[in-house]
Amino acid sequence: MSKKTTKQRLYFGGIPTEPDVKKIRERWPDDSLKVGQVITDEDMQNLILCDYGTSRFRTVTHAWRKALELAGILIGRERGVGFLVLNDSEKLDLQEGKVKTSVRAMKRSREIGTHVDRKKLTDEERTRQDFLDVKAANALLSLQTQSRAELPEW
Repeated sequence: MSKKTTKQRLYFGGIPTEPDVKKIRERWPDDSLKVGQVITDEDMQNLILCDYGTSRFRTVTHAWRKALELAGILIGRERGVGFLVLNDSEKLDLQEGKVKTSVRAMKRSREIGTHVDRKKLTDEERTRQDFLDVKAANALLSLQTQSRAELPEW
């Protein structure tokens, strides 16, 4: 039995991220991160000993970013460079992007639902589709009808 096979059996849910996240947070403590600071992919690769673009790299850095988010620190990406500590404007841009993505996904969900032949579904599946259709419609409707806060005059 190879060592790789042994490790896979030891970690049924994958290799834990906590030790690598701890290394990252020790190298770049939360209170030392400054808005605009960039942590290069190269520095991150050298620290956690895995290549950029690998599943492991994404998993570990996602866990690190999620942990920082709990402390109010959001980390974005500086394409081709590394990780960027976001300022409030950049956080707002990130929020806007996430809303746009979720709206597109909800619209796509509704579109997919129109291609389902309800006659070929069981009663339980029709009930499930009705539920999903109502959820998607309500979510989209609420976005369209929300009262908008008035912006100050400039």
